[in-house]
Amino acid sequence: MPLSSRYMPLFLLLFITLLALITRLINFSHTTWAYDQARDAFNALEIFGKDPIKLIGPTTDIRGLFHGSLYWYIIAPFYVVSRGDPLFPKLALVLLHLINIPLIYFLAKEITGKKEIGLFAAFILAMSFDSIQYARWMSNPTLAVMTVAMFFYGLWRVLHKKPYGLGIMYCMWAISIQFQFFLVYLGVFMLVGGWRRSIDGWKGRSVGWWRRKVLRSRGNVILFLLGSLFLLPFFISEIKFGFQGTQSLLGFFLGHAQESAPFAQKVDFYINSLVKNVFYSVAGASQGFARTALGTLVIYTLYTAWKYPPTRFAKLFLLMWFLSPVLIYPIQKNGSYFLNIGNSYPLITLFALTIFEITEPVGKKYQNMIIGICALVIAFFNMQLINTYSWEGERLFSVQKAVDLQTEKKVIDWIYADSNGKVFAVNTVTNPLFINTTWAYLFEHYAQPKYGRKPFWAGEPIDARHPGWDIPFNPTGFDPGNTLYLIIEPIPGIPDEYIQAYSLFEDTRSVLVRKIPFGTFIVEKRTIIKPESFSRNAVFELTQKREFID
Repeated sequence: MPLSSRYMPLFLLLFITLLALITRLINFSHTTWAYDQARDAFNALEIFGKDPIKLIGPTTDIRGLFHGSLYWYIIAPFYVVSRGDPLFPKLALVLLHLINIPLIYFLAKEITGKKEIGLFAAFILAMSFDSIQYARWMSNPTLAVMTVAMFFYGLWRVLHKKPYGLGIMYCMWAISIQFQFFLVYLGVFMLVGGWRRSIDGWKGRSVGWWRRKVLRSRGNVILFLLGSLFLLPFFISEIKFGFQGTQSLLGFFLGHAQESAPFAQKVDFYINSLVKNVFYSVAGASQGFARTALGTLVIYTLYTAWKYPPTRFAKLFLLMWFLSPVLIYPIQKNGSYFLNIGNSYPLITLFALTIFEITEPVGKKYQNMIIGICALVIAFFNMQLINTYSWEGERLFSVQKAVDLQTEKKVIDWIYADSNGKVFAVNTVTNPLFINTTWAYLFEHYAQPKYGRKPFWAGEPIDARHPGWDIPFNPTGFDPGNTLYLIIEPIPGIPDEYIQAYSLFEDTRSVLVRKIPFGTFIVEKRTIIKPESFSRNAVFELTQKREFID
């Protein structure tokens, strides 16, 4: 069946989508499970319980500023149905992410005018380690991959004078902010789209005519109302909490102006982030090869856009989209991989377009052969990344190394088996420090259903500001002669001096029996000799006594 037939592209797209599902299910049970995931799970379960109305979502890196709560509402039904098992919501996110396969096909075909490029782009996305990590990542930014893509599709429609472009942009902008607040920077392109729409193609028209034909068309009205609905919780929360978010933003910008990193350092960090995007999507041979591929792709795109006018607009649009996260880098502080969220679409489309163009002179037969070889090479290097790193969970986004749900379950299973049915106590060294949200969730929703009991909690009580503070633990088990298990989470993210200080503190009330490694986790089995309450102040003091730690 030739590609030009009506059903062949759909058949191939279905095959690619199934391939994408398979790649996303490899080592599926290995998933990053840390504080953020446990926090989200607690909040999602509350939606069908004691707190159904949530105006604000997870905290941002700016204290007092929050993302939207839409992500919690999306995952909530799956947590309820699975009775707290994180793998069911994760599967739901993977299935939702499969929408990206037909979506990139449609957008690439729309922008380049060639369904072959759309299919090639869809295949690359299906195999892309970057895309697979996003699909499996249980965190609020993950679904913004789609909404950012749809936002730029709206801009494409605006620039081509097609209907509903502004409405699509506004609606997708609002939803993107729900998932990840820093995507508010896309508002710059909203202004560009609105300005372009107001002057291009409408010259000589009255303002009233423009409002009637553009803003008040039924499709745009619906899209603008829907977008406003997603923005409304932010305004309500600002009023309710005394404009806390606005004050936090102002404080951030004022403080950033005084503490800003050197410009050259920011440029270098931005370029390195783009190199990583290329490495984890299309050039996984090495970081050096990815850097060369990035430079070649940008230079080729600019040169051919200048040399060949027919493809100029499409190439410059894709390049602008790919480089658009540059707007956030002057003010970023955390250096997270997902700062470039959504730019895999234009990267992959540009790469596919470039491969098709440079192989076109050799003829259709050899072109297909070369493209097939390129597809196999891309698949090979991405499969290497998948097989090497998927057991660590979503490593592109995790501060700590291999904070894996499967390993955490193994830790709990070993502790219960080792306790031999007796009561025992638990303390944890966590990131963030002194916050037991992660393990409170695991003991409540994994250990309790499986073993019918929980341990005595011998660590810092969870602050009521953090989810899990109200989880009841066993009131008994912290007596001389009983066993205490100190669970140490992996680094980085936890300073070495605190890990040592925890152990030194435990030495004041227990005797170390042995240390057992579980992947990147460590469990210290101890025998209680003096059942004293945990003191974070004592741990702080021990971190200052370097002569005892070094």
